[in-house]
Amino acid sequence: MKRIVVSMSIIAAASVSSGQSAGGTWSLLGEWQLFAIHMALLPTADHNGKLVVWNRHRTLTEAAHNNVNWQTPPYYSVVSHPFTSATKTRFPWDPQEFPNPFHFERDIFCAGQALTWDGKLFTAGGHEMDYTGLKAVTVFDPVTNSWSVREDMAERRWYPVCYMLPNRRMIIMGGTIDGIEDINTRPEMWMTGVGANQNEDYMFRMPLVPLDKYYPHTFVDPTDGGLIVVGNGVPEDNRGINPIANLTLRPFNGAHGRRSQQE
Repeated sequence: MKRIVVSMSIIAAASVSSGQSAGGTWSLLGEWQLFAIHMALLPTADHNGKLVVWNRHRTLTEAAHNNVNWQTPPYYSVVSHPFTSATKTRFPWDPQEFPNPFHFERDIFCAGQALTWDGKLFTAGGHEMDYTGLKAVTVFDPVTNSWSVREDMAERRWYPVCYMLPNRRMIIMGGTIDGIEDINTRPEMWMTGVGANQNEDYMFRMPLVPLDKYYPHTFVDPTDGGLIVVGNGVPEDNRGINPIANLTLRPFNGAHGRRSQQE
């Protein structure tokens, strides 16, 4: 399977020549060196933007027929406009030489992701194996093209959702802990740059949410600023959205402090 990248040029209806589609045309830009499973468009000073993308890995046991050629360590790429090429780079927390060559302490495949208020890319969770997540929190800085490891969450998450609130706090919801039915129903709220130490991360555990699948769909209520969960994403069974009625979190009020203890 090729890693093909294409772009679409939008053409005004008045200037469409014979044989051209009024909707535009597609053109081949090139091929990237990795499968871009995760992708985020980052803000830049020149407004051209750039993408940060990364793949998943497969160990020998995960690879089809234990074929060594299917082993894929986790890489990421920063792809600049016009997005024609990319060079894959090993994540900085994974050493080049492994005692066990295909074991990764921090694999952010299947992490949730969202942009922070200052244009950084926030990721939460990750991949130990299918349906078993990580507690990892990592942040990518598009100015320095560098990753930073942040304070862990309280519990593991595989396929969570991250949502930046208007007050610059990040809500992390859902994901599986250890198994397809082991849904993480305890949201957490992350913020940084507060308190006496401006460089310290703060993580708060929030009230339980009755989720039954991962990837919960969340929105901020424009009337009062509460966070509304309207349903769960169900990739495997094509049932679409299973609505949760009248479920609203209030993440704007409450005491500031360190991560609360396990209940």
